[in-house]
Amino acid sequence: MKNVLKLSILIILICLLFCACSVVDRNTLEFKGKTESEWQITINKDLQHQLEKTSSIDESIKDFYLKMEGEDYTSVTMNTSVIESLDFSGGKVLQGKGSKSTNGDFRITYNISVPESGLYDITALTSKLGYKNTTNFFLYVNGNKTLTVAKASTNIKDQSFPVLTPDANAMRTILMNPVYLNQGQNEIAFVLDTTDTTPSSTYMFYIDYFEVKASESIEADGNILYTQTPEGEFADLSSEATKLSVFTNTWDLSLDFTLSTLAAKTQSVVFSVIDYYGKTIFTDNVSIECGKFNYKIDLGKHPTGYFTLKATLNNNELYKKVYIVTPDIQTRTIYQNSPFAMDFASYHTLDNANDSYMYASACKLMGISWVRERYESYAKWYEGQYDFSRSDIIYNNIHKCGLNISSIIMGSSRSGDLTMGELFAGKQLNAYKYVKDFTQRYKGIVDAVEIWNELDWQQHYSDTADIYASYYKAMVCAVLDANENTSKIFSALCQKPSENDWLEITAENDVFDFTDAFNYHYHIYDDIERPVTEFIDGTTAGELMNYANTYAPNMPAWCTEAGILLRFKNTPSEGIVRDDWILNSSQEKIQSNYMITSAVQSLAAGTDKHFWFIAVPNQENSGTFGSFRYDNSPYPSVAAEAIMTETLGSGSYIGEMTNLPDDTEGHIFNNGTDDVLVLWSEGNRTVALEIDETCLKVDIMGNKSLIPANNGKIYVNISNEPVYIVLDGKSPECIYKPTKLSPATQIQTKTDFTVGERVILTQIWDCNLADARINGYNVPAGGESVKINIANFNNTPVTGKITGVADGYTVTVDAGEITIPEYSEATVVVTVTPNPGNSENTFIRFNGIFNGSETSVSAAKIHLGS
Repeated sequence: MKNVLKLSILIILICLLFCACSVVDRNTLEFKGKTESEWQITINKDLQHQLEKTSSIDESIKDFYLKMEGEDYTSVTMNTSVIESLDFSGGKVLQGKGSKSTNGDFRITYNISVPESGLYDITALTSKLGYKNTTNFFLYVNGNKTLTVAKASTNIKDQSFPVLTPDANAMRTILMNPVYLNQGQNEIAFVLDTTDTTPSSTYMFYIDYFEVKASESIEADGNILYTQTPEGEFADLSSEATKLSVFTNTWDLSLDFTLSTLAAKTQSVVFSVIDYYGKTIFTDNVSIECGKFNYKIDLGKHPTGYFTLKATLNNNELYKKVYIVTPDIQTRTIYQNSPFAMDFASYHTLDNANDSYMYASACKLMGISWVRERYESYAKWYEGQYDFSRSDIIYNNIHKCGLNISSIIMGSSRSGDLTMGELFAGKQLNAYKYVKDFTQRYKGIVDAVEIWNELDWQQHYSDTADIYASYYKAMVCAVLDANENTSKIFSALCQKPSENDWLEITAENDVFDFTDAFNYHYHIYDDIERPVTEFIDGTTAGELMNYANTYAPNMPAWCTEAGILLRFKNTPSEGIVRDDWILNSSQEKIQSNYMITSAVQSLAAGTDKHFWFIAVPNQENSGTFGSFRYDNSPYPSVAAEAIMTETLGSGSYIGEMTNLPDDTEGHIFNNGTDDVLVLWSEGNRTVALEIDETCLKVDIMGNKSLIPANNGKIYVNISNEPVYIVLDGKSPECIYKPTKLSPATQIQTKTDFTVGERVILTQIWDCNLADARINGYNVPAGGESVKINIANFNNTPVTGKITGVADGYTVTVDAGEITIPEYSEATVVVTVTPNPGNSENTFIRFNGIFNGSETSVSAAKIHLGS
């Protein structure tokens, strides 16, 4: 028995010793020679603030009181009447009416005077908000919309006045949120909300009186800003990006606030900074009374991520601002040919073209090297009347931030369903001139030109694929002649090839000989079920990338739009003002996560450059793809993009991870120095990876921690939020399956076309193009005459002839050899006749030889008709 006891004790001691050996001292744990604390950036909790009283206010302000009767207005822009009753203050109430049919500006304005500048409380006995025919209203102060009263007031007491029957119960006393008034005269206006759908035909408004008193609240006005003015290469754009509340932690940050109150009692204001995960990373408080004060505090080097800065009084919010801090722009590496890019889309999205500089600056801080822009001319292109005023501002702003530009050149939304022929008056030379003028103007600024956009989606244009292909060839000749270093890219594809033959037909027209990159789009929608892995067979992106990998393996594939449309919960159709069209916190997380997983899956599928859609504020179909709100504040995805580009660096795809749970996905990249794992799961779980070394874990906001190896493995907690695991060197081969795809292909610009390639053939059928786009051209049983337009984009005349062929048809060219002067067009007529017994749909192809050089093919689908 004693021996058994001794053995048991020995086993327990061994187990305890083993456990002790397994406990990791995180203070000594290192990755690349740095401890965990050295990898982390935190705000010092012992910071000392500065508080200076800048002016005093007479405490007698606490006794100030002003009452204004409703009928004592200064001006009015609606029909009004006074109803008398002893039940009302002063025996009267003012009734206002505005007709819904006039779409007018309905307001009642008052002039008041206050002894001090500061916050004041306004209590009013007015009509209920949105009750029967009484409408919502706004409070304007000194001409500025200050309060949406429905969202910025407290109900004190409902009132009933029989004299107002049938609106006897239409009034209540409300206390509005404090408003700032200037010392002396101020203008107060009650303005009816004409987007309110509650009234049937007439907007009704009642006001008995309003009272003004000094508020006990505190006004907090200030900002987070760089402690010192940025200097060096990135100084200007780093300062510009602060207009979007985007910072880099290259320089220290500070808080600088003005606090003012009319309250005589001492009150405490609490400042706090909360991170993306809801953790308070900084808090401070100051006490003030009756006066104005300046509050400053230097936060030092700030961690990266998405943050909310708040100032509160008794848990009531005085100030709120969201902001982004990106990695150090001076020490990080920005790879000029990084696969991570951004669709800018500011040309038709931003209200003010000058704002493009701050958005381009923010993109640079995100680690982006390529952006995509649009040029849409609303002028008569074939007359040479182009409006470059807006594009000059935008393209130059992007360029001075050191960003490469891929620009769409296209028709505008005002073009409706016009065909290429209608847009350019039936002449490819007009299209050539349009594109050449654009490319010459932005030589050295625009690096790639995309010719039109999403033409495989019939919603945009009704042209057939063969007509687009011929105009495309003409326009890329223009790009080449304007600047041989500008890359040429055909219209982005957005439809499944299995369900749409646009790609098949354009390929038959030899467009791949005229393009420098395969170009496609992929968007998803938050209210539509979809597979967890997006870029696979069965999805549009999967099919398009399978096509690219199969038929254009040596050509770079660009996904120039990839985004997720998230629907606003408070939609514009409900009359919500534009600045309030915002995503909620759960949607923000969806956007941030998808921004990463879509890029990872896209690159894993073989995409060489992946453009997130989009950089700027956006409203589309009661939702948004945008990375910023309309008030120019960033969504968390801006921080997620910056962390992804820094962590994945050069973004060289290595392969997909193996031996993971079914609901977990993982991929490996090399960032230019080390391998990086990217993992996520549908649920919360811990996965064991056969890696026998300490690794660096990075979350999507850039927070870093070390993961020690334990018995040859590391254990990683994962969820639907992606996580990065950085290794010191290469990944063990046992944890992944190497990709079979070729390494990322950089765009190689074709700098010359043959004489024949510069002779473009276009089929012109007398038909309904919209129908032909779907079904192909119709050939009657008796045959059809077709015009072939031949455009010569050589700088010398060319002589030659064309031929045509179609299975089951006889194709007769009426003309023999013809000569076409330089930069001119000619037309020949061909006859297409069905052979006996023919009932097949097929391709008809035309090509030619001019000056001994073969042209590209003009190919279209045809079918036998009546």
